[in-house]
Amino acid sequence: MDALRLLPILGVMLFMLPLFWPSGADDAVASVPMSRAITYVFVVWAVLIAVALLLWRALWLTGGPVTDGEAAQEDPL
Repeated sequence: MDALRLLPILGVMLFMLPLFWPSGADDAVASVPMSRAITYVFVVWAVLIAVALLLWRALWLTGGPVTDGEAAQEDPL
């Protein structure tokens, strides 16, 4: 459950990574082409969806966390 909660934070960090890539303003530093940056964003997006699906499935197969409603039904006190 904690991994699912931290996944959006990881996603934001991965989506912000291209901001640190060289822009090509310097002639000494090779710039990253826009096509590669867009490909990176879509690959990260697809991987985040796949990881979320796998984590959700693992949580579902193990029974998942007990919610407050379920706990109230089991213990009427």
